[in-house]
Amino acid sequence: DTSSSSNYIQAGPYDLSASSAAFLGFDMWLNSEYDYDFASLQVSTDGASFTTLDMIEPFYTGSSWSGDYGTEWMAALADLTAYTGAGMTTVYIRWVLDADGSNTEAGFYIDNMEIFAP
Repeated sequence: DTSSSSNYIQAGPYDLSASSAAFLGFDMWLNSEYDYDFASLQVSTDGASFTTLDMIEPFYTGSSWSGDYGTEWMAALADLTAYTGAGMTTVYIRWVLDADGSNTEAGFYIDNMEIFAP
């Protein structure tokens, strides 16, 4: 099968209106076809229109991760501060894997997701 697919896991909504700063932490494991399959983290305030969220670590190459990130789980961290404060009562998070279908790799896994406000 050579068809492409886009799969995601979505969480939320989260109310970040009482915070002035927030971060999203999670553990990730990725094994994908380099330069053909891409994983990313996205954010939305309406649950319909999502934009790619900049990562603190591991940093994206471009606007996504691609390839084999090893055999160990790794810590990931994103800054949600732009989505805090007045009116930010519906913040959605989405982990996305876009794959082309030509090669099958293990995929994109997440665990231990936490939103914290320092």
